[in-house]
Amino acid sequence: MDSIKAPLPLHLENINKIHKKLNRKEWIRILSQPSKLLLVRDEKLPIEKKYTTNIQIKDESQIKLDVERSFHTISDESLRDQYKEYLYEILVEIFKKSQNMHYYQGFHDIISVFVIVFTDIKVLDDDNIIVELAIDKDVLVELAYNFSLLHLRDFLMDSLDFTVDQLRLIPFIVKVLDHDTYKKLNFKNCEMTSAISFVLTLFSHEDLNIEIVTRIFELVIVNNSIVVVLFIYALLIIELKGTLIKTYQESLDEFNDHSLLLNMVIQKHILIKINSFDWEDIFTKMDAIIKNYEKIKLCVNEFSVLKTSSMLHSQISYDQKELEELLVQESNLNIKNKHMSKNSQSLKMFVGAAKTSLILAVLAVSFKVVIDYYEYA
Repeated sequence: MDSIKAPLPLHLENINKIHKKLNRKEWIRILSQPSKLLLVRDEKLPIEKKYTTNIQIKDESQIKLDVERSFHTISDESLRDQYKEYLYEILVEIFKKSQNMHYYQGFHDIISVFVIVFTDIKVLDDDNIIVELAIDKDVLVELAYNFSLLHLRDFLMDSLDFTVDQLRLIPFIVKVLDHDTYKKLNFKNCEMTSAISFVLTLFSHEDLNIEIVTRIFELVIVNNSIVVVLFIYALLIIELKGTLIKTYQESLDEFNDHSLLLNMVIQKHILIKINSFDWEDIFTKMDAIIKNYEKIKLCVNEFSVLKTSSMLHSQISYDQKELEELLVQESNLNIKNKHMSKNSQSLKMFVGAAKTSLILAVLAVSFKVVIDYYEYA
């Protein structure tokens, strides 16, 4: 059974390109550390499972719905179904490992990237293309689980409070990098609803070229910090500042809610240009300015990934038990905050605006600010 050498549809060619460029062993080396896995060469080593097969996971019905919507850019139905099968299996096993994780829509997009990275496309004959795991399935589950514990804990709560805390850092990053843009776009007191799907999925939900998506994941893994995603989003805003400032200022008179207007303008123009940015330039700038990270006040909870396991430049390493304990502590704090903080109450409008692209589209059309927004929502 040979790897595919014949010409392939574009989406499959892109996947093959990813496998050639990515350093899978580096992903494995870094993400296996919390589990103390010893992965030698390409051996498929078994892992002692900590979970049982009869555990009923929360939100399994939603997981099934989201998996069914996945890999839509792969036109070959048989191949798409194979990817979906792996994705569903990995997701289920991840949530069997921890009952303290709460699934969110978009998490499946992140795990789908792991499935693409750690599978190979094989050809049996002219009409039979199959997908095979490049590593043992239990190893892949462990890597994805560790990635989630290290970098995604803030998102895996049963509310968006800690996610919003991260989103609120974006205006501060813009302020540090380009104070003039910060002032002209009136970022002060602006809730960044436009960023939520980009941040929750690490840009994997927006039909962005898969090569770029995997580069973003690799930057998070190598730099050991999810803050990379916040920097990238801020850089995209600065990259588009001329267009954003012009559109925003021309439309101010028609909007009472400047925060809603700003988010609509930002989301529209980022989505329009998502695959035509000079991404190499963005990545170069991100590497250059990431030292400014220390200038940003981290207004996040004490157990947040940004203050613990996903803190940029940190030399502290965590094993899986420590990460699971941080998850429990953050979950308990989240429960406490839901009862005490007005922040949770204020999130109702935030969540509605962030999740419902159609509402933003209708508003945009009504106020003639982003008339063609619905084409990109």
